[in-house]
Amino acid sequence: MGAISLRKVVKRYGTGATANQVIHGVDAEIGDGEFVVIVGPSGCGKSTLLRMVAGLEEISGGEISIAALFVIQFIYGWNQYLWPLLMTTDESMYPVVMGIKRMFGGGDAANEWNVIMATAILAMIPPTLVVLLMQRWFIKGLVDAEK
Repeated sequence: MGAISLRKVVKRYGTGATANQVIHGVDAEIGDGEFVVIVGPSGCGKSTLLRMVAGLEEISGGEISIAALFVIQFIYGWNQYLWPLLMTTDESMYPVVMGIKRMFGGGDAANEWNVIMATAILAMIPPTLVVLLMQRWFIKGLVDAEK
């Protein structure tokens, strides 16, 4: 299986008898490192096909598999949401883990536990969302990679 796999991809605009089918069952396997050119006359569906592969256009039938998509999305999520919670290069700022640790004062009575717990819960929201939103793509990429 290639890095990008298109199986019987169809695109229709409209429904029923008035539907206009613009992409007619495209099949393709694109391997890692392959360079692909899509050529054809104006209006034949080149841009529509690329938009469907990119996920910008909904497909009407068939299947598009991008095995590496979960890796790309995970790295993007890590860089945007998780890494800033753990690391910082600015000495005047603290990552969230150190910030929560610094919130602990002397004894139990001196700590504002409601603020500390609210901060900890808010800090967990971005990583939780990244994992939940990317889980479907992660599993799909693993399953597709084994075929």
